[in-house]
Amino acid sequence: MASSSAESKTVLIIGGVAAGATAAARARRVDEHARIIVLEAGGYISFANCGLPYYLGREISERDELILQQPQDFRRRYGVEVYTHTEALAIDRARRVVSARRSHPTLDVAEELEFDYDTLILAQGGRPVRPALPGAELPHVFALWTIPEMDALDAAVDAAWTRSAAVLGGGFIGLETAEALRRRGLDVSVIEMAPHVMSNLDTEIAAALQQELHHNGVTVYSGRRASRITADEVVLDDQTAVAADMVVLSVGVAPTLQLARQAHIRVGSSGGIAVDQFLRTSDPAIFAAGDMIEIAHRVSGNTQRLPLAGPANRQGRIAGNNAVSDPEGYLCYRGSVGTSVIKLFSLEAGSTGLSSAQAARAGIEAHAVTVHKLNHAGYYPGARDLTLKLLYAPSSGRVLGAQAVGTGVDKRIDVVATALAAGMTIDDLAELDLAYAPPFSSANDPLNIAAFAAQNRRSGAAAAITVDELDSVYQPAQTVILDVRTAEEFEAGNIEGALNIEIDQLRQQLGRLDRERPILVHCAAGYRAHLAVRILQQHGFTDVTNILGGFTSIERHAALHPFAQLTVNFPAAAQKPEPQRRTDSAVVVDVRSPEEYRSGHINGALNIPVNEIMSRYHELTEIEGRIVLYCASGSRSEYARMILNQLGVPNVENGGGYQEMLRKYPAL
Repeated sequence: MASSSAESKTVLIIGGVAAGATAAARARRVDEHARIIVLEAGGYISFANCGLPYYLGREISERDELILQQPQDFRRRYGVEVYTHTEALAIDRARRVVSARRSHPTLDVAEELEFDYDTLILAQGGRPVRPALPGAELPHVFALWTIPEMDALDAAVDAAWTRSAAVLGGGFIGLETAEALRRRGLDVSVIEMAPHVMSNLDTEIAAALQQELHHNGVTVYSGRRASRITADEVVLDDQTAVAADMVVLSVGVAPTLQLARQAHIRVGSSGGIAVDQFLRTSDPAIFAAGDMIEIAHRVSGNTQRLPLAGPANRQGRIAGNNAVSDPEGYLCYRGSVGTSVIKLFSLEAGSTGLSSAQAARAGIEAHAVTVHKLNHAGYYPGARDLTLKLLYAPSSGRVLGAQAVGTGVDKRIDVVATALAAGMTIDDLAELDLAYAPPFSSANDPLNIAAFAAQNRRSGAAAAITVDELDSVYQPAQTVILDVRTAEEFEAGNIEGALNIEIDQLRQQLGRLDRERPILVHCAAGYRAHLAVRILQQHGFTDVTNILGGFTSIERHAALHPFAQLTVNFPAAAQKPEPQRRTDSAVVVDVRSPEEYRSGHINGALNIPVNEIMSRYHELTEIEGRIVLYCASGSRSEYARMILNQLGVPNVENGGGYQEMLRKYPAL
């Protein structure tokens, strides 16, 4: 409810983009009579700063689409006084006055102003960190945070001298910018000081993003720092010279705290302004919201900065409400679970709650499971890979977080974010009735499957570990690594010294296993290994553990962080094979995903994933003779056969599943 005082309040808001503009709009909806003033240092208010990379890459074609509100429109709609190009200089808390300087872009003049307030909202956000790096001030070094910065970067991309770009930082903005520059035709490198890009993600999830960058021609230098920038390159700390006609700084965002510090407003331990549950600062007349504050993480309970657009907007709404309300009308901010998502070329990745590394740093015991599934029913066209990692508390089963990469990431992460807010357990997730039809999911959604795996691990029905626990569990000369994939899959890539017994032969070959030694079991993705664990347990083996995520996760992890005591023999570098003819003149086409193909395939098979059949069918139109398609089970290859027939490609047959093809064509 609005303030009951006889006189209308004056609400002054410093910062007019995400939290500030939202605060102004909410304050007006709550109190029609308040005087609301917004001071914005830049020339734009309420612009879509999260959309800047997409315009740079021309996925958003019109620049004006990024301008959500013009100052004059904001004035007309909300009756808010908007001062752009106005920098707040000091806060006099005793007098409740803010002094400011307003510049006029078309005139080389500035005016000094003072603004009274009853309540003040600080919503200045942050600014990209500019590292103390030789060459960081050169004219071809850019940031991407505001509309003018985007315009400058956009113009530089079009310049005749620009052929290459280096992006310093592999977080959200850095990777989105790298993709945008690659889409514009530049040779792009990403330099990330952490061991892998997207350091908020665990290794096996982030590894898929680095693979995606590689597949799209972006070079990643992880675990290395830039030491200096020159006119045409970035020199790393190991003296590697990276070609760079332009450099984009994306090494983090620092909160804008100078004004608050000068006013002796308390700054918390994480480096953001300390606020209470009503977003009041140490001065009860001053509220704060957005990237400049520290908030409670709803899972760990720790205070931290979470500079994300969603929380910033919701905080702005609460600060705007409370700035014009009596205490009984205050809204309460309950913290954030830190939900985020990114699109990178053809992949999506997201997280919510805690990662394994974050849980460890917070001193929270967490177990995890990883599953590799398809985003919807495999027999429905267009199914794509999805990796989901779910964290939970082993004592209670409470959900602690999730990460995902692939296709269909956002809806799974959003469900887990809801579960975190509600304090749900893995048992709750296992029984969730999620929307199902073949184009959208499977009868048991990948999230249900992950919860099933977590139940199995927690109950002890099937002991399991994730790949980031492998080093701590493996004992050289003691532990047996059992690989239950096919011989062909094993040959394509394996753990050195592993024993290969195909799952369908395991019962007949139990005598090859030492019952006295611990056994770690894996397959390609986890399910066959789970079956193997259950078989072995029920035949008297007592120390058997499933490596969740299988060789897919093992390969990803080892590519970025080699295991301390295990050697992984990687599949040969993926190359697009030429169609090889068999003696019966057949050309074999594997319509599984590239990841499935790399784990083992018919020798000489051409890999055209089923979701790419429509765009790549021309590769098959000149082939004379038979074309034999296969997938894992035969369903995707049958759908691909139907499409190719409709497109006029002759002599196409469905060879069925991978195992069936091996039986039909033993010479392959």
